Amino acid sequence: MGGHLGPSYHGGRGRAEFTQEAYDWILRKYLSKTKPPLSAILPDARKEAARQGWIIPKDKTVQARIDEEPDWKIIAGREGEKALERTFPPVERDYTSLDLHEMWESDGRRMDVWCTWPDGSLGRPHAVIWRECRTRMPLALRIYKSESGELVINSWHPLLN
Repeated sequence: MGGHLGPSYHGGRGRAEFTQEAYDWILRKYLSKTKPPLSAILPDARKEAARQGWIIPKDKTVQARIDEEPDWKIIAGREGEKALERTFPPVERDYTSLDLHEMWESDGRRMDVWCTWPDGSLGRPHAVIWRECRTRMPLALRIYKSESGELVINSWHPLLN
């Protein structure tokens, strides 16, 4: 006889009981930029559990539950958003599938120079450039005293001719 398990057997042990409020409390302390070790958090958690009536399983079980959290959550909580952003792959754009002049783009910048305008005023000019996306070739460049939507549209007009 032996070797056969009963029809109600579903394998292994069930998950250890863990009060959700206790887990949330531990996780909130663990996801700190000061990166406290779990071994420093659990004694305080157990004291709080005694006051609140929470159930906290063994230390290894708590660590296993934290290990189940997604990596992005742990990185964002313990290292910050900038560290999380560094984990993302860089964006790679492929323009080779575009036809010539299928897509244009525009950008404007305030230049890091001072100039005297024909009216005698002193200021930093704004440059508006249009370029073709596939070849990245500039199509138009205009310099203006100040940037506005109307001027951006005006910089586009020579491209229509």
